[in-house]
Amino acid sequence: MMKYARLFAIIGAMKKYLYVLISAALVGCTIKIEGVPHERSTNEYGASGVVQYGFFDVPKGATSIQMGNREAPNYWIVDWSESAPVDSVTGAYKLDAELTSGLVEFNAMGGSFPLSAVADMEKDSLVNVNFLTTLATELTWSYIHRGYDYETAREKANTAVLSALHMPKELIDFDKYSLYGEGEGDAMLAAVSIVVGSYFREYYNTTAWGGFNIDTLTGRFDDSEVFDILASFANGIISDDGGVSIRKDIEEKAPKGKVGPFEKYLTRLAVWDGSPECNGLNQGEMRDVGGDFRNKILVCSDSAWRLASKDDFDTKDIFNPDVEYGTMVDPRDGKTYRTLEIAGYVWMAENLRYADSAVTENLKGQSWCYDDDESNCEVFGRLYSWSAAMDLEPVYLDSVADVNDGWRGICPEGWHVPNREFSKLDWYESFASAFMALGDNKSGFSLIPAGYGVAEHEYGDGGAYVYTGTVEYVEAGATTFLWTSDQQPYGGTRSIYLKNDKLYNEPESRRNAGYLRCVQDYEPETY
Repeated sequence: MMKYARLFAIIGAMKKYLYVLISAALVGCTIKIEGVPHERSTNEYGASGVVQYGFFDVPKGATSIQMGNREAPNYWIVDWSESAPVDSVTGAYKLDAELTSGLVEFNAMGGSFPLSAVADMEKDSLVNVNFLTTLATELTWSYIHRGYDYETAREKANTAVLSALHMPKELIDFDKYSLYGEGEGDAMLAAVSIVVGSYFREYYNTTAWGGFNIDTLTGRFDDSEVFDILASFANGIISDDGGVSIRKDIEEKAPKGKVGPFEKYLTRLAVWDGSPECNGLNQGEMRDVGGDFRNKILVCSDSAWRLASKDDFDTKDIFNPDVEYGTMVDPRDGKTYRTLEIAGYVWMAENLRYADSAVTENLKGQSWCYDDDESNCEVFGRLYSWSAAMDLEPVYLDSVADVNDGWRGICPEGWHVPNREFSKLDWYESFASAFMALGDNKSGFSLIPAGYGVAEHEYGDGGAYVYTGTVEYVEAGATTFLWTSDQQPYGGTRSIYLKNDKLYNEPESRRNAGYLRCVQDYEPETY
């Protein structure tokens, strides 16, 4: 952060006089040293741009801005200009000053914390001040202090910041980017501002920005946990709705009603610190970035990490090549499934895709393909309400049915809906990876985060839910769940739920839409 003018003493060796130099906002003044007048030259400089914190109420915006000169050997500010106002709505400013050098530092004040930037006024007078320029300020000066010219120092500092944030190395013109621009650099700034702004909304205090300092020697964050904080908030936004609501809010405020594609830069921030850069060598690589706020699968595509989609889950890739699979054919529709044996049980290694509601009437209006796209059923399997999976009338969505272990449901003949079989699988917590297509998948179970469906409803008399018979599709690439035959009173049942890179045993509304893995029948006494 900016170091303000300091009082320091200069004691000349073998000199009999002590002179005190006070650095302040001095313009064209005369400084007397050892009784000899010394005229400091001045130059007129003008600058304009915008000061932008983010899109949220916290942190609050700056009210004024100054620029000043730093001087060797300590690179403290020795000249400050008069301050100029910052527009409270747009963040725009216009600043004129007389300073000794065109190599200046900007300090925007009055907000939650000061924003800063470094620029060469001899070459460019348009300077935007934002989170990115602030992160690079001290690093830029440190390179200048080491003997680099301004252009080289700026490039090295900005490149280090981009590396720390997992951003493209070519987007180095921080002081030219605007939150409401439509370019790639503008979109990157928007993503960083959204995430940092989210952090401040949650944990705002007067010293909150301090943890985001970039180390001037390593080019990394001083606090090793800072990127994890940023990544957590990025994942929280992605997990919520992928930034849809934020985009809507931003576009309502944007002067032109538009904003750049910040979403793809959110996914760059969402990758855990220390994760590899997405580049030409690992295109198509998928990463499960589990942990708090982290229930998303990212894929390296076009040199950027993005959310995985259905198209990324090619069935030839999700199975373990070291596992010996069997096959079974469902005689009802001729569909073929891979099978495998785990803990003495023969399981389908894929989610069921059976859909014949003419033969199985209880499927009518109770089974779906994700996003109503039939091709999703071929990759993910088919979604069913609990009553459909159990081959029961929809009345049992709200009442307890007389079912037991080994209940066939809509499984092929000789197969049934699992229940206690799940308890025989050693899939809890750290062992879950063995059952996940994007974990190590040692078991070959090949469970993918295929999303699920949430039953939609309207409000009837007295605020009662009136279900529409449709579902909202959510969390593909993040979570999923599998039905069991177990029941709970009042319309609930037990499901096996994939979330945050682990598997859980959780209750689920029977009206929601989940997937089904069938287990081959065995001797009844062993149920």
